[in-house]
Amino acid sequence: MKFFLLIACLSWITVNLTVDAKKVEIVKLHDAILKDQEKNKQKNLLVDLLVDNVFGICYVSCPGGASLVPRPDPIVDINGCGSYNIHIDFELFNAGEFNGCCNGHDTCYENCSSTKKNCDSTFEKCLNNVCNTWAIAENWGLIQRAACAGVVKAMNKAVETLGCTAYKNAQLRGCKCP
Repeated sequence: MKFFLLIACLSWITVNLTVDAKKVEIVKLHDAILKDQEKNKQKNLLVDLLVDNVFGICYVSCPGGASLVPRPDPIVDINGCGSYNIHIDFELFNAGEFNGCCNGHDTCYENCSSTKKNCDSTFEKCLNNVCNTWAIAENWGLIQRAACAGVVKAMNKAVETLGCTAYKNAQLRGCKCP
């Protein structure tokens, strides 16, 4: 029953993007936009969604190439599954174990030495482990396993393609330039 509820709940987050562009040109565009944003002191959400999320360029940098360091008074925001004011409590779908993976993902995003890619990879592994645990405990067949794997893929694709702004915000809450 869990997998049917999960599929119904998460089918809307599946994102399929095909991008064919030269990495070097995109990095130059990204850097130019960041300089312009800093000059104007304005955050451009459209730029974040198109450049950072779609093209996979997502980082917070310090002047002179210095590494981020933890803030002495970080603003912690561990909020379960969701971002951009959209939150899903998987307890409501008898799948609360996914909430733990989401909280771990939030914590990873706020870690100054974590890259978005590593956090997203760890998140996917956690979700897959939850599915595997359920499959063994409930003696799932191929269809149930595939359904849970589909939910994991949708959740992972969502953080991969739409999580850059959340990652940057978490880095800025938990870290600072030296």
